[in-house]
Amino acid sequence: MAQQPTGHTSDALRSLDIALDAIAAAAGTLDALLPHLDDAQRRDVVARVGDIGRGGDALKVRVADDLAKRHDGLPKDERFPLCCGYKDPLEMLTAELGASRRTARQLLRAASATRASIGITGATVPARFPILGGALETGAISLEAVGAVLDALGDAPDRAHADDVAAAEEALVASAIGDRGTHRDDTATDAPMPPELLARLARMWRDAMDPDGAEPRYERQLAERGFTFGTRPDGMVQGRLVCTPDQGAVLAAAFDAFTGPRTKPRFQSDDERAAAALEVDDRSRPQQMVDALIAMVGRSVEQRDVPRVGGEAPVVVVHVAKQSLEAAATGTPGCTATVERTGDCIPVHLAAAMLCDGRIQSAVTGADGLPLHLGRTDRLFSRAQRRALAIRDGGCRAPGCTFPVGWTEAHHIVPWEAGGPTDLDNGILLCSHHHHEVHRGTLEVQWASGGWVVVPRIRRPRRIRGFSRRITGAAPQLQPTA
Repeated sequence: MAQQPTGHTSDALRSLDIALDAIAAAAGTLDALLPHLDDAQRRDVVARVGDIGRGGDALKVRVADDLAKRHDGLPKDERFPLCCGYKDPLEMLTAELGASRRTARQLLRAASATRASIGITGATVPARFPILGGALETGAISLEAVGAVLDALGDAPDRAHADDVAAAEEALVASAIGDRGTHRDDTATDAPMPPELLARLARMWRDAMDPDGAEPRYERQLAERGFTFGTRPDGMVQGRLVCTPDQGAVLAAAFDAFTGPRTKPRFQSDDERAAAALEVDDRSRPQQMVDALIAMVGRSVEQRDVPRVGGEAPVVVVHVAKQSLEAAATGTPGCTATVERTGDCIPVHLAAAMLCDGRIQSAVTGADGLPLHLGRTDRLFSRAQRRALAIRDGGCRAPGCTFPVGWTEAHHIVPWEAGGPTDLDNGILLCSHHHHEVHRGTLEVQWASGGWVVVPRIRRPRRIRGFSRRITGAAPQLQPTA
């Protein structure tokens, strides 16, 4: 029979059980009441749930602090986590709290920085960040907010004047709390600052009070910068990028330019909403960023002043058999091409897209394996033709795509292999992603009154005001071809 808790243990468990029962009762009540709340009441509910969450963070930090004190520096047979079958507090917190190792580390770091400890002599050592600890213990600040402050100011007490550190700590806690430190019935005036903004503000405080300035830290960042990538077993290429803040700002500005909307948000007319039903750019932002990165690199290596390989600009050659191209044009599945440098197989529609514009070269081979052609001069759109297409199309013509003219490819609407000419009436500008999607068959280029338009081959149904209907007669706004 299990031993029943007594004394202080019984009181501690009883108080936690009461809290758990109260949360369970509140959850059941909310299920019934949430649909009937007005806006002000619903906002109050969200705020109270936030209070509960921050209170839970405070309890977790208390437990993490207790586990650390019953493990660090003690003989093996006295280490509490070891007695429970865990090698250290981190492993115990991960298992018992169901937390990730990252969260468990945050708990231990918060406990170490915000709570008093016992020194070697047995004397009490004050907390390094007592104001932050007080806000955490009362549930006024979250674990994420504590982490944002510690990331920037963790070593500040050792580097800056104590008065400056205290001023920074007090200001940051005030920003993180907003009006949570006042009575809940008081009128709120300052909203709590989210952890992301709090981290930025904390870095500003760190830079302002660092006696050595930002130069030593930037030197460390320069030493840590790097970019690596490799091929996974499934053929996908995966990389890791670490760069300095100014380099990151360059990347952020470039990606914002390529993934942001071309026009400012505004109210749409009925015709514009109908045209939006033909939206074909449904990529996520990470997918758009990858496509933008490849487009930027691909166009950059074509510049005259880039390093040359064998006397020419870096070029990717893809080998594809003529029979595969012809079979793919008839809809035969399973046709592949080969990337020369890596030997990886890719779908043949990618090679077909490369043949349109010639920016990545596709070597077509006959039955004997010898190259038939590497793209003839009259296969590719001339500079003058591309300039005319740029004036007409203004960028990628796929609805919703924001890629400008300089990052597009000229697509043969009627394929060259099928007798399509290389002229303006048979060309349209598409970014690399949508160009490949056309050759893959998920998109198609159709003629409508006024010019060519890119549309999904299978139209997606849209839900409007709770009703599902199929958009069939919508006509997008077209640009003239002449």
